[in-house]
Amino acid sequence: METVDEKGNKNRRKAKGQEHHLTFTKEMGCGSKGEYLTHRVNPTVGATGAVLADEVHKVLEQYESVNTLKAVLLDNTSTNTGCKSGLVSSLENKLHRKIHTIGCSLHQNELPFRALFKSLDGSARSPTSFTGQLGKLCANNYHHLPQVDFLPVSSPLEGRYSELTENDLTGDQRLLLEYAVGISRGKVDPQYAAWRIGPLNQARWLTLAIRLMYMWTRKIYPSELTRKMHQLISFIVEVYAVNWFEIKLDDKFHNQQMYIFKMIGQIKKQPQEIQEIALSNLQFNAFALLPENILFSMLKSDEMEVREEAIRRILTIRSEEPVKKRLKKYQQ
Repeated sequence: METVDEKGNKNRRKAKGQEHHLTFTKEMGCGSKGEYLTHRVNPTVGATGAVLADEVHKVLEQYESVNTLKAVLLDNTSTNTGCKSGLVSSLENKLHRKIHTIGCSLHQNELPFRALFKSLDGSARSPTSFTGQLGKLCANNYHHLPQVDFLPVSSPLEGRYSELTENDLTGDQRLLLEYAVGISRGKVDPQYAAWRIGPLNQARWLTLAIRLMYMWTRKIYPSELTRKMHQLISFIVEVYAVNWFEIKLDDKFHNQQMYIFKMIGQIKKQPQEIQEIALSNLQFNAFALLPENILFSMLKSDEMEVREEAIRRILTIRSEEPVKKRLKKYQQ
């Protein structure tokens, strides 16, 4: 921060404060995947979809991409995907055309887990805390406590452990794997059980999942919450973590539909009440299942018949008389 005193002298000093950034990357496949372009600082309060769309439009003008933009890849939040005033719909109004919308696969995977946790335990109090008993317990550190006998929950990841450990994993990702596999085996590798996990944050549901598994292996929860804990741990080990590493191993956009298909199969193995919560959330956040995204996936298929069917459908759509332009209908 720079200040000017009475004599006109400039003084600089360090200052700390929160900033919300809108970051732009270039996604063109091989060679420029995730290439950083620029960022914009947004207000911490009042950063609506319309405000964000204005910033995006300015960046498109700066990089002479107003007419060449084909698709946007973003998180599936209501600010981004709201049907009336979200970033995408507001930007479409500015550009006077539709945009191919691609939702983040990892964020897609988090949403059913988030919906389940909030339904079983309660909503968030702030970006770093929760109102429910389990959420409050998750804020504490338990890595220094010894493991106890706990109920194992079988995970498909156990059979792929060697394959997954050969990939580059961050500390949090490795903990997710080790705890999911350890809970399946009945004991977490002591080397990883002693690792300290990062603090809670609404932007990092991976951290919450690991902290819940920490608590399960130490039985850090009241006995009356055992059933809820078991439901959450089962969902993490059997659904959330499995899909997380599916995406980690193969993050191709045209395979997103298969991630969702597999997730639905895994969710349907959960108790009925868990199914209803997770599938209801998935119903309104599965952006990979938008018609244009399914057609793209069909065009990338290894099967000739599937590719030919995609082309036939595209030609049929193009041959039809134009219909009144309408925005995509999204719901968070």
